[in-house]
Amino acid sequence: QAEPGDESRPEDSTPNAIDQVLLRANLSPADFGTLAHAVIDARLTGKPTPSISAEVDAIASSMADRFMDSDLASLALKASWRRTEYGFLSRYELGGKYYVVSGPADLVFEYQDTVYVVDYKTDSLIKPDRHALQLDAYRRAMEAISGKPAQTWLFYLRTGEAMRIEGLPGE
Repeated sequence: QAEPGDESRPEDSTPNAIDQVLLRANLSPADFGTLAHAVIDARLTGKPTPSISAEVDAIASSMADRFMDSDLASLALKASWRRTEYGFLSRYELGGKYYVVSGPADLVFEYQDTVYVVDYKTDSLIKPDRHALQLDAYRRAMEAISGKPAQTWLFYLRTGEAMRIEGLPGE
């Protein structure tokens, strides 16, 4: 059985072409990220799919296809429990100090007694360390909430690349 994250990187995913479409549509990266997340949410839940323009919608749909074709999506669809945009509130200890962490986590599901937390990124650069603290907080929160082990994953929607994030860099 393949591990989540073994997906290949599509060749047609040129960041510059996507960025040019977003500029023409006067759409910020944050707004486009919200749209891409909503399209995946619609695919997982059956909610209506949002729309911006044919060109932007096609890109968001292609990114959602990449996720839906992934091993992570396959596990999510088989999950005993699944939530998108899962809101939570938890306490996080780092360096002897406590912080309050709140979400929404993009996708949380339970499969075979493990809780998976998936964070989608529309970033054009793959820099998982940039998101390690966020995902470490999400992992700890989901373990505390569920009482089960959790795995955290980044899913880069432009490339289809899934990366498991385990702890903070240097740990």
